[in-house]
Amino acid sequence: SRLSINHGLFGINNEAEIGVRYMTEEMDNKTIGATRANPRSGTVNAQTTEKATSLAFYGQNRFEINDKLAITPGIRVEQYDQERLNERNRSEQAKTSNTEFMPGVGATYQLAAMAQIYGGVYKAFSPAQSGDALNGYKDQRLEAERSVNMEIGVRGGNQRFNYEVTAFQMDFDNQIVSGNSDPNLSKQNAGKTLHQGVELSAGYKLGGGFDISGNMTYIPTSEYRSGADKGKRIVYSPEMLANLALGYSQGGLRTQLSAHYNGSQYASSDNRKAISGNNGGVGGIWGGKLDAYTTVDFDVYYKLNKQLSVFGAVKNLTDERYIAGLRQGI
Repeated sequence: SRLSINHGLFGINNEAEIGVRYMTEEMDNKTIGATRANPRSGTVNAQTTEKATSLAFYGQNRFEINDKLAITPGIRVEQYDQERLNERNRSEQAKTSNTEFMPGVGATYQLAAMAQIYGGVYKAFSPAQSGDALNGYKDQRLEAERSVNMEIGVRGGNQRFNYEVTAFQMDFDNQIVSGNSDPNLSKQNAGKTLHQGVELSAGYKLGGGFDISGNMTYIPTSEYRSGADKGKRIVYSPEMLANLALGYSQGGLRTQLSAHYNGSQYASSDNRKAISGNNGGVGGIWGGKLDAYTTVDFDVYYKLNKQLSVFGAVKNLTDERYIAGLRQGI
């Protein structure tokens, strides 16, 4: 639920917004002892119930300092509760809770008709997953993973052309890892990570119903900042992501041919290049460097009338073969 209020505090235009969000989810998690002969049935070897509940409040106020400059401070407060229950032995149960305060501030400045400068800095968090926070049906007393995020950019456009350029930094702490000095616990908060990069996007109407658009994310820095892997690139963090699309619109018809580029990435924190796993991997862990790949999609959308539209898509039009991940093999 959200409430917006326009008011005249300090003799200027203000836009205030306050809100509340409640979310609850539950998962019945079963491990089935299946076999090759009976791959979809077998003995229930484990069964847990995982629950999570979140209650968040936020408020922000946009101060229109003048016709060019606006500043928006805000804060969000969230309580996140987790619970884990062993359905086969209900005496094994654990709960944990995080309460987070996340302030932030953003600003925009209209430099010219086609150039608005914007920026912001804010705090964010992600609670530990249930399997980590309540590992072994014990509250591992884990702090949430937190980050301080900053961005600055410029955007603009007219009837035919639009663009946006953003530089960003995400500075994380409290990375959750295995191992703990307390013998009764198995997880701990440790390590920091840093992400720095730039995002670009642009679009142009060519005429005759044709248009072209694209975007790119370039992340030269995405690395561990402490521990044995300090200075190495974070797993599954490609340096480059890019998309390019050519579209055509006529009446109720919209078609688009799009290409998607995913840069090379590492599958293990030691940044080894040779793909290996099982007995060939370090500690039996799959790892290696995954090559970059590009896929092409074709989409068609047609609006028959106000009540009915139809669409279709062909994904990976060129039948590109690539390795998407090595988490449990290729």
